[in-house]
Amino acid sequence: MKNLRKITVATMLLFGTAFSWAANQINGDGTSSWTSTSSTTTIKAGDYLQLRDMKITFGDAEDTNTSWTWHGGNSGMIPNQMPSTDGTKNTLVTSFSTTSPFGTLPKRGNFFKLESVADGTVTINCKPSTDGEQKLIIVTMKEDNSAVEAATSQSQSTSSVSFDVKANRTYYFFQLAKSGLLTGYRFTFKGASFQKVKTDGGCAGNYSVSQPCGNTDYKCSYFNINSAAIAEALGMTETDFKANYKADNSGSVIMSMYNTEGKLVTSTNAGADSYSGYWMNKDGKQSKWATTGCIFFVFDPEGRIGIGQMPTTETGNAHVNAGEVITFPIVFSNNDKYVTVNVAYNVTADANQEYNLTTADTDFYSLCLGYDAIIPEGVEAYTGTIDAGKNVVKLEKVETIIPARSAVLVKSATAGSYTFKMTSDGVSVKANDIMGVLEDTNVTEIPAKGKTVLQFGIKNGEVGFRQPTADGIIKANRAYILVDAAAAAKPFCIEMGYETTGITTVKDNKVDNISYNIAGQRVNNNAKGLVIRGGKKYFKPVGRIKYALN
Repeated sequence: MKNLRKITVATMLLFGTAFSWAANQINGDGTSSWTSTSSTTTIKAGDYLQLRDMKITFGDAEDTNTSWTWHGGNSGMIPNQMPSTDGTKNTLVTSFSTTSPFGTLPKRGNFFKLESVADGTVTINCKPSTDGEQKLIIVTMKEDNSAVEAATSQSQSTSSVSFDVKANRTYYFFQLAKSGLLTGYRFTFKGASFQKVKTDGGCAGNYSVSQPCGNTDYKCSYFNINSAAIAEALGMTETDFKANYKADNSGSVIMSMYNTEGKLVTSTNAGADSYSGYWMNKDGKQSKWATTGCIFFVFDPEGRIGIGQMPTTETGNAHVNAGEVITFPIVFSNNDKYVTVNVAYNVTADANQEYNLTTADTDFYSLCLGYDAIIPEGVEAYTGTIDAGKNVVKLEKVETIIPARSAVLVKSATAGSYTFKMTSDGVSVKANDIMGVLEDTNVTEIPAKGKTVLQFGIKNGEVGFRQPTADGIIKANRAYILVDAAAAAKPFCIEMGYETTGITTVKDNKVDNISYNIAGQRVNNNAKGLVIRGGKKYFKPVGRIKYALN
């Protein structure tokens, strides 16, 4: 056996077989990210990170001269050689084109080979050399790995490099070397992560919340969200969803939001009442507290969202103003699934806003308010869905709170005056085809996008949506719908299709006590001049008793 071993070794030397290190996995299985620490042992060329769905190999196993060791000052792993083709300063990779012909890939020294089994985004955390000529290079290989397909470069003035990858493709990442300088002292590898493309679980709720501007502290207003719907979209039970979310995003359930570059961020930067969340600018994008941050939100895993403002006592920051609306999505993810919760934050002038509606009868009236409003006792409110095939708007009852800027139809049990007061409790927003205006608006100013505007009103004792009045003005806090021009030829009636009362079409058959002017507009029963009531014409001059004309 000894002689056989000698012969084998001699044969390997004779034919010039290259010696290579035994490659080692440097992390545990099943992780989606890895960060180097002072306890990380020396990494040899050929060693690899096995992330979930992504393998990252350090250099080439046949390179016996390159290794990565911990550097406390840079808080990461530093290679002893920069990228080259044969391991010497004479073959350093100091340039690489982003167009064909690209250049020669390194085979020795500091570079990383990335192999993915799924579509996703890989992130390399590093401290590159600050030399402006030493660009960071990302290389995409052809599907058969025969040659370079594409290459991009990125400035070295970064601490994190992210790029998208495709399943079953190979990529390379490295920093260009400095001419004549073999050492890799200035490049530090800190860690890496891979985020698989997630399955979109859709929207798990739309919510509206109103607050007055001018907070003096960081106090939140909380409102409930549907945790069960979020959990279902993520393929979990509600119990597992709550258990796997952690305030520092260290659990399997991750809460994130978009930054100004349109990328999801997972590092929370806001907190209140032991809960974590994000600061936002007026565009609803994640921002820093000290720059453009004006509002923030936090998440309570029991099923609540809390929202607060930058206090007026803080100076030098963007603040919100009355009338502004900030919309933003909150993204929850679990492994390869994600779901969105949408929030509309309505800024009001004060906390005591209210709107008085006087009803002359028990018929329908339209209403649109700029704040979340409590439905008063004795009033019912309805959103609507257009059925263009039948020229009807089907109504669905709203419970308790009318969301800000959500137009509704309301009716009272008895004629009278009703007050709609503001609330900051927050409310779920239903799908609604009924729209509205907060101030007098000409129909020509409404972005109809090829549709026809029909305003809500009453004519001939029947409520519905019809062609606008001659002046084209929709009064403040009133409603309208948008329909195709062909469907607009006939008015849209009201149908209580979601109720169990058996009522199908709402018409005002009791027209005896309802008055209209000659333009068909409803008027007060005490109106002067020519009016129509119950199909008859009446004239009431000033100071005289009204009488029927026919």
